[in-house]
Amino acid sequence: VASEAAMRLGAEKLIYYIGPEVIYDSESLRHVPNIPFDVAERFIKSQGNSLPSHFRMVFHESLNALRGGVRRAHLLNRLVEGVLLMEVFHRDGVGLMISRNLYEGVRTATPSDVLGISDLLIPLQEQEDNSVIPSASEIEHNISSFVVVERDGAIIACAQFKIRENSPDIIGSLVAELSCVSVLPDYQKQGKGLMLLSWIERHALARNVREIVVLSSLTYSWWFIDRGFVLVDSESDNNRYIQLTKILSSTARQQLNPYLAQSAPEHLNLYAKRIG
Repeated sequence: VASEAAMRLGAEKLIYYIGPEVIYDSESLRHVPNIPFDVAERFIKSQGNSLPSHFRMVFHESLNALRGGVRRAHLLNRLVEGVLLMEVFHRDGVGLMISRNLYEGVRTATPSDVLGISDLLIPLQEQEDNSVIPSASEIEHNISSFVVVERDGAIIACAQFKIRENSPDIIGSLVAELSCVSVLPDYQKQGKGLMLLSWIERHALARNVREIVVLSSLTYSWWFIDRGFVLVDSESDNNRYIQLTKILSSTARQQLNPYLAQSAPEHLNLYAKRIG
């Protein structure tokens, strides 16, 4: 009933309360709190018969919901007090999450996206200092540094991501700059900006970037602070802007972040275990 209701309602997530079952990787012997849909399908096909009946049923229903359009399913231990709040707000989560590809529509921009990006930045040009918002010609010249979210052929979100030249530190790590983050008003408060930021962070780590710097207006600085950026002294003479930075960690919960689901290894040798 729950999975069917989630599909009919077009829900983003489905939450089940289960017993103390968890999924382990047999090679690392570590708890796996997050697995992509395709890995979950292979797991249930190979080991489904060995799972406790209720856990197997919930696992199957979760996969059915994802096939029907639900983006992720959370399986939470009902015996843990406050488990729902812990799963939602705790950095490392506490349950099992099965998720589809949540990067759908995110890609590097192409020359055909210049007009769409330019239109997205118009509100920023009206509200902010025009000197920090690129013109259409500047966007076209630097198009490879832009990342966009596309839906039904339209650009609904964008950001510019550039690695600073001559920025490697003593261990070879790089520093990147983030700017021009904008989401179409109709799609704001739907996680599109966070999805875009998470995609950028994942690709930044793959390119050996360990620090992302953003110059933000005071109006929008809270959005970055809420997502792990911290305020640093700004060298800018424009007191309308502040500089924020975020240190990326390759050991952070990349595959556990809802918007980084596809980073989970596809070769995991999984098995279920009852704890407690």
